Amino acid sequence: MKILAFSDFHGMYGLTNHFLEVKKKIAETEPDILIFCGDFRNEISIPLLQSRLKRLNFPDIYYVWGNSDRLAPDFEMKIGLNLHLKLFQLPNEFVISGFGGDELDVLKNIQKLENLFIEEDCNKLILISHIPPYGCCDFAVEGRHVGSKLYREFIDKYHPILCLFGHIHEEAQKKMILKETIFGNVGSKGVLIEL
Repeated sequence: MKILAFSDFHGMYGLTNHFLEVKKKIAETEPDILIFCGDFRNEISIPLLQSRLKRLNFPDIYYVWGNSDRLAPDFEMKIGLNLHLKLFQLPNEFVISGFGGDELDVLKNIQKLENLFIEEDCNKLILISHIPPYGCCDFAVEGRHVGSKLYREFIDKYHPILCLFGHIHEEAQKKMILKETIFGNVGSKGVLIEL
């Protein structure tokens, strides 16, 4: 399965050229699913975002909201599927889930996320968030890791196959593998992951 993922547009989607680049990457990579890891917008409207997403003409779009989106993590658009505290079945027996928002949302929702799936799901689990887990492509400009320690403990317990996020711009487009999990800080230019 091929996954194309982006994050941290911060309102750049209002520029048609940016979404033309997303559409170009879709054509080049032919992904099975398209994922957005939050921070779509700053003050740009939801109708404009939905219009840009619709023009991608892509059937399987999943997303979470980021800290700069200024929306409740469970806010639903008319296009795509919000992953916040939901579990969806994907092709090839993969399952996908996640949560949006900031570090406080992790504290509020990590137990709810854990209650969504059974342990048998874990080796086929894809986790999507806006913020990174601690120590995983989260090294910030101030010279330290800034990801969520609680989220990292969750990942160390369940070992999902893939964990995608954004938020830390300095680490955009970086990937790493730790134990059984592939980590990717996807960034506004996007990354392609093949499982």
